[in-house]
Amino acid sequence: MAAPSITRTLAGVAGLGAVAGLGTLAYSAGWEVRNFVVRRAAIAALPPGAQPIKVLHVTDLHLVPRQGRKRAWLASLADLEPDLVINTGDNLAHMGSVAPLVEGFGRLLDVPGVFVFGSNDYFSPRLRNPVKYLLPDDGERNVNSPMLPSRICALSSNGTAGSISTMHLDSWSSTAPRSPSPESTTRTWSTTT
Repeated sequence: MAAPSITRTLAGVAGLGAVAGLGTLAYSAGWEVRNFVVRRAAIAALPPGAQPIKVLHVTDLHLVPRQGRKRAWLASLADLEPDLVINTGDNLAHMGSVAPLVEGFGRLLDVPGVFVFGSNDYFSPRLRNPVKYLLPDDGERNVNSPMLPSRICALSSNGTAGSISTMHLDSWSSTAPRSPSPESTTRTWSTTT
């Protein structure tokens, strides 16, 4: 008599899990990827009497070339008139995203800024087992994904209207050290305008 009850319970749990999974998929594929957000925060970090500074922090765009709405939204951020742009990476999600990304940044390239690359700016994204995010981190990184284009446009201007600095990879391998020394970082990149 207990077996049918357990079977019904397990079927109910599996059904709820499937509904939750489909709901999460619908949310992530239908809403979250199109819900671009600007969050505002006022931070009292400057000395009294100092002029306020407007900082724009951009991160995790994961841009693919066909995302015209995202590029238009990114371009509209210039209307906020930031004094400084901080880009903390993961801008790319496709091999052909560099030119559309630069187009999207548009007028923001004329604003002083700093950036760091994220893993999605080095390596082409690929499907991974999401269960691995729930497991303990063993410190190993799979970098067998194809490298993104070796010519990456740096999101900064050298002060001349319309000019964009570009960076070329001099040498890079998938066996790069986890924590490169400042010397190896300097040797890895060369900057040209």
